[in-house]
Amino acid sequence: MVTSSRKIAAFTLFNSSFRIYDGLSEAFPSRFKNYPTATECHMPMSLLDQSPKTMTLTADTASERVYLPAPIDKKLLLADADYVDFSYFEQLFHRPWLQIS
Repeated sequence: MVTSSRKIAAFTLFNSSFRIYDGLSEAFPSRFKNYPTATECHMPMSLLDQSPKTMTLTADTASERVYLPAPIDKKLLLADADYVDFSYFEQLFHRPWLQIS
């Protein structure tokens, strides 16, 4: 259980892959064999006001971990298994306001 004495803003990471024009396959390679070209949208979204905070488009083959937001105090980040990064978790663990029990 994670507890805090202060209000925590909640964010989730939205990622989706989109097929695009095949002529862009050199710049935007796809990880799927069905089509050669795709882009990935990386977008942190606020769960409190239900709005995107930033959006980055990359080649579909780009690592999602690179687009993790920097650890920020008093923010809860919900992410799926693609984002597992133990050095990132270590940075979060040492926040003075966070208690993990």
